[in-house]
Amino acid sequence: MKVVKYILAVLFFLIALGALFSGSFLSFVFSTILGLMFIPDISERISRKYKIWNKRAFRYCSYILLFIMVGLFADEVKPSKLRSASEKSFDEKQQEAIAEIKPIKDSLDFVLKEYNLSVCQIYKDVSEIERKSIKDADNKYPDFGKKHLEYSEKSRIERTKEYQIRKGISEELLNKVILYSDECSEKERQENINRLKEQKQIQALKKEKIEDCFSDACSLTRRKIKSVMHNPKSFEYVDCKYLGAGESTFTIRYSYRGQNKLGATVLESVKAEIDIGRCEVIKIE
Repeated sequence: MKVVKYILAVLFFLIALGALFSGSFLSFVFSTILGLMFIPDISERISRKYKIWNKRAFRYCSYILLFIMVGLFADEVKPSKLRSASEKSFDEKQQEAIAEIKPIKDSLDFVLKEYNLSVCQIYKDVSEIERKSIKDADNKYPDFGKKHLEYSEKSRIERTKEYQIRKGISEELLNKVILYSDECSEKERQENINRLKEQKQIQALKKEKIEDCFSDACSLTRRKIKSVMHNPKSFEYVDCKYLGAGESTFTIRYSYRGQNKLGATVLESVKAEIDIGRCEVIKIE
């Protein structure tokens, strides 16, 4: 039995050394104490001095408690390292990332000199392509639905391919440029994000105004139609549809039935242009 205790003592002394070299001081202390307690001579001295140590349950509980403490403090250095890393601000982390990327960007710039281009210039051009694609989609699909997203993405891909052909840039090179453009793009990227957010807010506000005005626009158009009808009492509503929007106006198509000068009931439709801000009919044709 003494041989087993000596083996356990040596084992815990080795664990203590490992903890000391890794910088885990408390783990070193508890491992050393545990190792000493397993040495038979020391254990006997403790037994003579403290009678409670002769109780097997107390002794085993002490071993287990110390072993748990060794495990708890074994990785005490690692969390501190994680904390020091997490204490870095976003700007500091970003600057470190840019510093790592800069040499790669510089080598890309060297290659792109052949095309009279640079990483920042290509990134700026690609960002402008994306902006124009979104703007075209805004004009074509002002409801910002699924078709808006599909149209803007399709337009972006087509324009990017045209740009690549025009500049003689391969897909692989373009992807590398975009990947390593952080140094020159962060400020511009943030400006683009803010600009796109502003544009979307403007479009959302326009959409809200159009929705609020639509019902009144149909009513105003109906009154103007009836005011010029041969027989206003014969007026019969068919439908009123939204056709699209411009910078400050939107257009509706109003369909109705009514009697003409010959007394025959005919189906008619007109287009009305509505001022978004004032919600007034500008013209009917």
